Amino acid sequence: MKLIHKNNGDKILENADIFFPKDNLEYISEELRKVENKFYQVFDLNPCPMAINTLTDNTIIDVNQSYMDIIGIKDKKEVIGKDTTETGLNIIKKKDKLHVMNMIKLNGVIKNYLTTVKPIKGKKFKGLFSGSIITLNGMDCLLTICQVVTNRYLLNLIL
Repeated sequence: MKLIHKNNGDKILENADIFFPKDNLEYISEELRKVENKFYQVFDLNPCPMAINTLTDNTIIDVNQSYMDIIGIKDKKEVIGKDTTETGLNIIKKKDKLHVMNMIKLNGVIKNYLTTVKPIKGKKFKGLFSGSIITLNGMDCLLTICQVVTNRYLLNLIL
């Protein structure tokens, strides 16, 4: 969608059947800020490692505390602006990486894909990988979540 400015000061969203009179824009902007704040609360408090990176070159835009804990860093600045393959959680098998990226490109989303993940620092683990394409400031990005399931996976093997 694209915001179009009309001559009378009103604004409309292209490709949407929504019309915003000029006096409602402040209210809408405030509501969008509230939604964004809620998103970041969920993002930051999630016990699963989460990251947002660019879709084109895997540059990390943001990570949550769980992500920092699992890769063994203290400050987001250590990874933001870097490629995920240099500093992040990496899917070990090439065929898994290709499958994940193909599913995301084809469907825009992948959910609960069991794979082996290796942090740059630390031990590899089994994880359920989920990801979705999101748009931030007009740029396609990838929101990823990896739920650690090593213990559950091993328990299922034993049973």
